[in-house]
Amino acid sequence: MKENINNKIVETMFFVFRLMQDKMKFDSKTSFLTMFQFELLICIKRNKKVTMSELAKYFSISMPTVTVHINKLIASKLVKRKQIKNDRRVTQISLTTKGQSVLNKASKQRKTKITKLLSYLSPGDAKNLLQIMENLKKEVEKNNE
Repeated sequence: MKENINNKIVETMFFVFRLMQDKMKFDSKTSFLTMFQFELLICIKRNKKVTMSELAKYFSISMPTVTVHINKLIASKLVKRKQIKNDRRVTQISLTTKGQSVLNKASKQRKTKITKLLSYLSPGDAKNLLQIMENLKKEVEKNNE
């Protein structure tokens, strides 16, 4: 019985996430931005200056994968790369003014779309969903240590 419920939860989660991802696509001025690039920009903003290896570790991806995505953001003039003088192997990434502007626009779009999607839930259901997601997050983080 529990296995059947777990299977239904997983199927429903993937279905909902896939639909939400489709609904979360950005509008005209930020449409070139992928969701992953958006998450990279958020992480870079939060940390001001972040290294490539910190990004790889945070997103649990390889350095070559980070490099590909960061190079695209550099080509779009959204981030800049700077080597540390003391250790030329270490590269810091930071937002450009354009990157900050694009991130602000994309964040507003995402907030509007998420608010609309979550408006279908009653306040009680929204509170329950938040509690469930926080519990799952806590367990996943604990198991990843």
